[in-house]
Amino acid sequence: MMRILVTGSEGSLAQMVTPMFQELGHSIVGCDNLSRHGIQCREKRYPLEIVDLADSSKVRALFEKYNFDTIFHAVDISFCRDKLFYQGAGRILF
Repeated sequence: MMRILVTGSEGSLAQMVTPMFQELGHSIVGCDNLSRHGIQCREKRYPLEIVDLADSSKVRALFEKYNFDTIFHAVDISFCRDKLFYQGAGRILF
C-alpha cells in the first residue's frame, strides 16, 4: 500500500482515477486549489487539502504532514479570461 498525493483531485481525471487507487488499497490525499471546479459534491473517502501548488511553504508542509510515497499529478491547463492559465503554477501563458 502506498500513500498517494493526487494533485488536481477535484478535476475530472482525478475523480475517475482516485477510486481505482483506493480499490487497490492505496491511501489517498487529495490536493486542489479549487480554482476551476470547486469542491465536487460527493462523499470523499480521503482527506482534501486546499493548497495552491505555487505556494511552496504550503506544499512543503503538506509533504511533511503526510510523507507521500508517490504523486499522481492531475493538474490541468484551462482557459481563464481568454488566456491560458496553468492552475498548478499560477502562471498565465501567452
